[in-house]
Amino acid sequence: MALGLHHDLPTILREKSDNFTRPFVFKSCFDDEFISLSDVYQVLNNLPSKTLYHKNIRLYLGPGLAPRESVSHYLKPILDGEGIEEWSSRVFGSYPFGLIINNCQLFHDPLSRRIATLCDQIYRLVGFPPGGIQAALFIGNYGYTPFGVHRDRDERFIIHAHLGPGTKTMTLWDPKYFRKTTGSTASFFDPDSISASGTHSEFGPGDMYVLPADFYHIGHTNGLSVGLAIAFVGLSNRQLLSRALELIRYNFRFSINLESEWFPSEKKCLREITASLFKSENYLQSKNMDYKLSDAVIDYQMLLRSNHGFRGAPEEIRINESVPTIVQIKAPFRLYWIKNTRSLRIYARQRIYDLSLSEIRSLGEENLMFEILEHLNSGRPLETARACQIRSVYQLLSSLLQWQVLDPEVGLA
Repeated sequence: MALGLHHDLPTILREKSDNFTRPFVFKSCFDDEFISLSDVYQVLNNLPSKTLYHKNIRLYLGPGLAPRESVSHYLKPILDGEGIEEWSSRVFGSYPFGLIINNCQLFHDPLSRRIATLCDQIYRLVGFPPGGIQAALFIGNYGYTPFGVHRDRDERFIIHAHLGPGTKTMTLWDPKYFRKTTGSTASFFDPDSISASGTHSEFGPGDMYVLPADFYHIGHTNGLSVGLAIAFVGLSNRQLLSRALELIRYNFRFSINLESEWFPSEKKCLREITASLFKSENYLQSKNMDYKLSDAVIDYQMLLRSNHGFRGAPEEIRINESVPTIVQIKAPFRLYWIKNTRSLRIYARQRIYDLSLSEIRSLGEENLMFEILEHLNSGRPLETARACQIRSVYQLLSSLLQWQVLDPEVGLA
C-alpha cells in the first residue's frame, strides 16, 4: 500500500459508489501509515495548547452539546501507557460522549499531507471541490450521532476512514421518503422508529465508507469508536460572494466597514444580491482602494487551492535565524502565484506573500525568483546556500518555512 492506502483506492471508491452518489464500504483498504490511533493521540495531546483552534471543537455529553466554556476541562492529553479506551474512561468515566474535532489537521500537521495526498488522487477523478475539504475526527461512545438524523447541505460527499476499536453503522434515507415519513426536513431524534426503512452499512477498523450527498443519515457507534471524516464541500455563488466579502473585511478590517446587510444570504433574491454587490464595490471605490470584489473571489479560490482544499492555515512555527541548507516543498501542497504589472502575489497554504515587481526587477532578481518557485513546485530539494544570498529569496524562504510550506528536515538529516 502506497502511503498506507490500497493502490487503486480512489478509482474503486468512485466506481463502486457510482461516482460518489451511492453508499459503499471498502473493506481493509488502509493501514496505520495513512492514519492510526497514534495520530489521534497526537491530536489529543495538542488540543490543550492550541487554544487558537478551539472553535473547531464540539463536545456532546449525553444527548446535549456541552457549553463552549466547559469544553477545555475535558481536553486531556493521553498519558504514557494509555490507549484510547483508558483515556476515555479517565476523562469521561462511564458517561456517553461525542468529541468532534473539525479541521483536525490543524492540531497535527503531518495528517494534512496524508489527507491531501488521498484527496489529490480523488480530485483527478472528480475535480477540485469549490468549497474545499473539511477533515474531522469523531471520537466517542455516543451510540446514535447526538445531532440526530440529518442531511449535510453543502457537502458533495464524505469519505469516512474508520479506526475502531468499535465498529460503526451508518443508516441512510432517501430525502423524499424521509420528508413523507417524518413530515419535516428538520433533524429527527427518534431514529429507531424509522430504522427499518433505512439502508444500513457497517464498517470497522481499516475500512472506508462513502457517504453520498443529499441523503438523510445518522451514525451509530458500537462501543468506543474513532473515525476520520473527509467532506468534499460544494459552494454556491452566494456562498462564494459572501466569503469573498469576508476576506475583504478581514484583510482591511482597520480601514473599511462593510455592512452586514451586503453579505448575500439564502434569504436574499438575485435583485437584492446584485444591489448589495454594487454597494460594496462602490464603497471600495469611495475608499480609493485598488482592490475589487473580483480580486477577493480570485484570492479566496487561490488560497483554497494552495492549501489543497483545507480551509484553515496551519500554525506558524518559529525557525532558526538561518534557512536550512536544503529545503523541499511539503508535497502534495504547491505554490500558486499571480503576476500583474506591479506585483507578484504568491499563495502558500492559505497565506499570501506579496512582492514588488519593480523592486526585484531593479535588483535583477525577477528571473531567479520564478526559477525558485518553479523548482519548489517540482518537488525537488532546493539547495539554499547561493539563493539565500539574495535578500528577497531569503525572506520568501523564511516565510514559507514559518508557514509550514517547506520541509526543513531535509536539510538537517
